[in-house]
Amino acid sequence: MRDGTLRRWVHFALTAVTFLYVVTGMGISDYRLIEGLSLGLLTKERSLWLHGSLLQVFAVLLFLHIYLKVRPMLQGKAGARSE
Repeated sequence: MRDGTLRRWVHFALTAVTFLYVVTGMGISDYRLIEGLSLGLLTKERSLWLHGSLLQVFAVLLFLHIYLKVRPMLQGKAGARSE
């Protein structure tokens, strides 16, 4: 997989997980509104479970996002020192 394609997938996944994290957070605090908007699929209990589960996924995706952005800069500086 090319680096640009991987960066796009990580960016898309991070955006989706961030959106879900916000929605599930609202599903915990304002559960009546979110339960109605999701047609009963996202209850308070499901929101709480999903919100807790998304934290680890969010952290991994955030790390990958930052790493893929910083890696070319670090490789450029390391190459400049060795020359």
